[in-house]
Amino acid sequence: MTFTVARLQRLILTLWVGAMWAVAYLVVPVLFSALDNPVLAGALAGRLFENVAWLGLVCGAGLLVLQFSRGHASPLPRVVVICIIGMLALVCVGQFVIDPMIAGIKAEAGPAGAMAGAQKDRFAMWHGIASVLYLCQSLLGVLAVWRAAVPEGTIADASARSAT
Repeated sequence: MTFTVARLQRLILTLWVGAMWAVAYLVVPVLFSALDNPVLAGALAGRLFENVAWLGLVCGAGLLVLQFSRGHASPLPRVVVICIIGMLALVCVGQFVIDPMIAGIKAEAGPAGAMAGAQKDRFAMWHGIASVLYLCQSLLGVLAVWRAAVPEGTIADASARSAT
């Protein structure tokens, strides 16, 4: 049963991190290069990021429930759990703090998306902060997947078996 839970956790984690990387570093750049309308590309990118954020909240919560519902027999290494908690915190800041601020700035700009100087500066600042937080979340995700890929002790156990 422990191996099944551990595999399920690794699958959920990989789904979350893979979606983050695919959207941010593959799909969104293609949107901006393929579409002639940057406002449309930005709107589509925003919807994709929102979907990934909700996926992250569900996956992160599921991972923590699986982790802590098992008592002290935890299938994921501690560093992975810390990464997951950090990723969830960053998702929450992005989704519930920064995204509403950006949406407010866009609403002030109107449907055409034409921003005045101060609006443009505020948008750029919050967009930059969101991008840095997303990058941090992406790096935490890679670390989590990397450290979760091989269960603790597996490499040491394999080395000991091959030495005998």
